[in-house]
Amino acid sequence: MKRICIAALLSLIFLTGCWDSIELNDRAIVLGGGMDLDEEGQYVSSLQIAIPSKFGQINQRGGEAPEQSVLVKAATGKTAFDARQNIQNKVERKIFRLQQQSFFAGEELAKQGLKESIDMRLRYNDFPVRANYSVVKGGRSVDLLTNTSDLEVATSLSTNNIQKQFAQGVTTTFLDFQKRMYGPSNPVLTAWEIQSSPGLSGPEQSVDFYGLAAFNKELQLVGYLNEDESKDLLWIQNKLEYIALVIPYGGQDQTAGLRVQDLKRKISPKVKDGKMHLHVQLDGKGSVQENNTNLDLSASKDVERLEKEAEKYYQKRVEDMIDKVQSEYQTDILDFGLTLFRKHPQEWKQVKQNWEEIFTETEVTVDVNIKIRDVGLVT
Repeated sequence: MKRICIAALLSLIFLTGCWDSIELNDRAIVLGGGMDLDEEGQYVSSLQIAIPSKFGQINQRGGEAPEQSVLVKAATGKTAFDARQNIQNKVERKIFRLQQQSFFAGEELAKQGLKESIDMRLRYNDFPVRANYSVVKGGRSVDLLTNTSDLEVATSLSTNNIQKQFAQGVTTTFLDFQKRMYGPSNPVLTAWEIQSSPGLSGPEQSVDFYGLAAFNKELQLVGYLNEDESKDLLWIQNKLEYIALVIPYGGQDQTAGLRVQDLKRKISPKVKDGKMHLHVQLDGKGSVQENNTNLDLSASKDVERLEKEAEKYYQKRVEDMIDKVQSEYQTDILDFGLTLFRKHPQEWKQVKQNWEEIFTETEVTVDVNIKIRDVGLVT
């Protein structure tokens, strides 16, 4: 009899279900979030929350977006943690962040540094580490979240889709940022810009992709790379599948369009006369997409001329980007420190304490090798 009672009690324990579960109808599903600093130095936390009833209308109306399918809530606090807690008091349902697609940092917060807000997120288990992490260039994250999208129900979703088109899906997630925080090289985040343009019924705002935002070891924003510079950086980081180049040739109006793929890169560090030297080798195979020059691409000599012009043009472009990062931003986002750590760990131990200073004084040489394999059907 005693055994029967124990078995009955155990069965009750396993059949009670999740006593602390929260029903879906009681959750506020977050699509995007942001953190800013206001004029008084207070933290401003903002959330872009899905309105379930409006999402139902989208399906019924054949993809036509309703006037408002998300709402944005914001709250201030003395710290990032304080602002995060205060925002729950403004939302009727329990905030659910695990479906969050994007997180944005306002420029003022990024310039001050992201250490505090990062520290808070590292201590919570309800923040998706694979959410895209970005900076709002010259603006606030709350303004980006309240903006609208032409094709998506929320800007936190449209920015993700635009980013996938850039550099073939290269992401800057919270997990990517976290890894580079503790590594030999420094992190970058994607950067967005809120632009105003004339519309039919007055000024209209749009959220445009700008490029990448560069950070130092203190996780402070130090500057931006535009789209071209960002792709150059991604090639050096070995994260690019292909790149489209418009090569000037001869006169001002003569250009050739190349799609360069099968991209490879090799970074060779060495110490010479007590000074660090780095050589960057970039290789790719190109196909001609457009020819507005007087070159006859059915002739191998003209193809070689275009190859040399493409290599010369792109080498100068990459050298300018590296110089900008070294002299102006003075932060190693180029993975030079990471390469030295992997290839020469003993040498890295000797320089890692002063790497930021050594990085700015390192002599870097660049070689580009582009071989044109396809000139198209029209020559």
